Amino acid sequence: LFGYFEFSSQKSNHFLVKIKKYNIEVIKKYHSIFTKYIDNYCIQGKDIRIKNITNYNKIKKNFSTKVIITCNLKK
Repeated sequence: LFGYFEFSSQKSNHFLVKIKKYNIEVIKKYHSIFTKYIDNYCIQGKDIRIKNITNYNKIKKNFSTKVIITCNLKK
């Protein structure tokens, strides 16, 4: 399963917090959204991966961050 989230901000570096239950780090501001998504759709015992990609948008003069969550789907 691939989960895809995207948001814009004025900062390029985001504070990360660890979810000990899954042994992963997520962006603090969206901690509850990621935790809820993983709880609802991912198998807890399997490998869960998160990738954060941040790019600068010269036209809008802000940063665009994309977060991709990869995991095994619950049945």
